[in-house]
Amino acid sequence: MIARLAFGAVTALLVWAAPLRAEPARLDDLISALRLPEMVAIMRAEALAQAEDLGADMLPTSGMAAWRGVADRLYDVDPMLAAVRKDLGAGLDGVDLDPLLRFFTSDTGQQVIGGELATRRAFLDPAVEAAARDSLPVPEDARSKAVEDFIAANDLIEMNVSGGLTASLRFYQGLAQGGQLDMTEAEMLDDIWAREDETRTESAAWVRALLTMAYRDVPVDGLRAYVDASLTPEGQALNLALFAGFDRMYGDLNHALGLALASRMAGDDL
Repeated sequence: MIARLAFGAVTALLVWAAPLRAEPARLDDLISALRLPEMVAIMRAEALAQAEDLGADMLPTSGMAAWRGVADRLYDVDPMLAAVRKDLGAGLDGVDLDPLLRFFTSDTGQQVIGGELATRRAFLDPAVEAAARDSLPVPEDARSKAVEDFIAANDLIEMNVSGGLTASLRFYQGLAQGGQLDMTEAEMLDDIWAREDETRTESAAWVRALLTMAYRDVPVDGLRAYVDASLTPEGQALNLALFAGFDRMYGDLNHALGLALASRMAGDDL
């Protein structure tokens, strides 16, 4: 479940089975096993910190208290999770959830999820994230090779780049719709694509630092099994469904954030 502006890379130790419809109760069981409510709460904290920085850059100090209230209302965990659940259910329609549930309720599955959550939470402290980045590159060994293979198997860097660029476009669109950005759609795209390489470099550094820290206590054979499983049809379906859900969620929120910031910049009350 590793993504900065999106959410994905969750795969499992699976066996091929006849496809079944993702029943609501089973989907909720999977969401619980993945501990998605906890991850969404961490993402909310990340987004609030980013909104704080954005407001500090673009609003007068006197407007920050009101801006914090706007951001607090915007990043509401319940509708955020509901949006992800909707796309997750659609993406897993026809996928047998039982093998996913067996893995993620196992000791290894819970160790993987726990490591991701703990590291993502720790990265809320910029000093912790900076220290993790500074520790890279790690020596080439079986563990680091497994991490790199996991990144490649799930296309984590490119998926994060795509989600990040889309989120930026949606933010620009919100600012423009609110009357605080005088750019055409083509100009927005040109500006965003001009930062593609920078975005890729940043995404790669973040993903590698996060995964290296998150999986440091997972046995290497468990990581190898995780890599192998990520290439199965079921693992890929889950990965893509999660990315789709969180990309859409972040896109909608970034558009709303741009609109809200434009309103504050114009001096309107929300």
